Amino acid sequence: MRRRNSIGIELTPLLDVILIILFLIITRNSAETERIAEEYEQSEQHHIENEARLEAELEDSRQQSADAENIISGYESFDEYSVIIAVGITRKSDGTRTVSVSENGDTSYISYGWDNLRYGENALKAELENMISSAGDRPVFISFSYDENDIYLRDHQLISSVLDDLGGDDIYIKYNTLT
Repeated sequence: MRRRNSIGIELTPLLDVILIILFLIITRNSAETERIAEEYEQSEQHHIENEARLEAELEDSRQQSADAENIISGYESFDEYSVIIAVGITRKSDGTRTVSVSENGDTSYISYGWDNLRYGENALKAELENMISSAGDRPVFISFSYDENDIYLRDHQLISSVLDDLGGDDIYIKYNTLT
């Protein structure tokens, strides 16, 4: 009989090392899975909170939109049953001034200088009287807006006297100082 020459390799320590490595991998994967699950839960909670906040903001926006529609409707009915005239003045570098008179998007311009103040006064009076007469029995609201740092006292007096002469039961005048 032949005898085989066998080299005895002990597999027990090698199996122990493999089992320890396998245990470490499983433990590490388990810890990693728990960490990922916690992050997912936190992100899910954050997503739910964001969704609730966005829904609240959307509801606020809807309410603001409804409020704006009500305001616009009010202005439209106000515009339908009244006449609103805006008067303004600008000063040019050459010393002339231009008075703008606007109603319903239509604007008229009256330019005058120191040498023709009477023309400016008469033209403004005629323009306003024309707009008031076309209002019929509707109330007229006149708003004179000016920058007190950019208007001459004489111009303010001229426009104020024209507006004061127009006074009536259905004519309302407001002076707006722009700053």
